[in-house]
Amino acid sequence: MKRVILKRMFLPIAVIMLAVLLAVPMLLASPLVHLNPDFEAFPRVGDAPLEVRFENWVSGGVRPYVKAEWDFDCDEVIETTLTGTDAEVMADVTWTYPLPGLYTVCLTMTDSFPPPSGPIVHTETKIWYITVLFDPWVYDTNEDGTVEKSEVILAVQHYFDGRITKAQVIEVAMLYFE
Repeated sequence: MKRVILKRMFLPIAVIMLAVLLAVPMLLASPLVHLNPDFEAFPRVGDAPLEVRFENWVSGGVRPYVKAEWDFDCDEVIETTLTGTDAEVMADVTWTYPLPGLYTVCLTMTDSFPPPSGPIVHTETKIWYITVLFDPWVYDTNEDGTVEKSEVILAVQHYFDGRITKAQVIEVAMLYFE
């Protein structure tokens, strides 16, 4: 009698174990291959115009990585897209910030995780990551040694966009009146 009960119990337990074994790879796939975009920038602070080199430090996910999208001011407009081989996607990029301000940078990475779950896409956002210092002469856009009315107006527009302060607009205006 005990043997019959054990045999009857064995079959359902074996079916459950088989189902769990088949499901485990799907359950574990996401945590094991979590894509972690990351990056560093050099330099992070400087006078405008500031040229910055960005290094891609992504980890995890399924290699090869197939796409890196760089948004250097996180305005949802991709300035640089890298595709191709893993090395091409991971290549350093440079970006020049022409105007002063605090800039948030976004890196969106895509890996080669197979369908139906993939590819995996994740974005790393670093808020106020780049600081471009204010030099009022940056508004001398034609570099003629004087700040003209149109350049003061540009500074005022940047003030209303939140990119510079009222004091910085006054600095630019003072150059106009010199």
